[in-house]
Amino acid sequence: MVLFFLLSPPEIKKGLMNYIAVISDYRGTDLHIGFDDFSKLANFLHENINLFKNLKMAQIIDTPLIAFPIYFGEQYPEFKTRPFSTIEAAKDWILQ
Repeated sequence: MVLFFLLSPPEIKKGLMNYIAVISDYRGTDLHIGFDDFSKLANFLHENINLFKNLKMAQIIDTPLIAFPIYFGEQYPEFKTRPFSTIEAAKDWILQ
């Protein structure tokens, strides 16, 4: 099961945050993604980076797939994403 949380802290309502916060929880999931899929996803993100410029995304991951958000964050600094192992850490980063 994958859970998605869309946060709307009071700072967004006051106009103090200039992004939409998303937390995706992938713990306990068995994601099947190969190199070809990863390559397609990377190309899509690269070609459509403007679609994601107002998103700040945290992924909670407990598998080796944690490498994917690390890679995207390094390759595309404008793509605001980071992996975490706990929801508390993800929320702390999202609200910074």
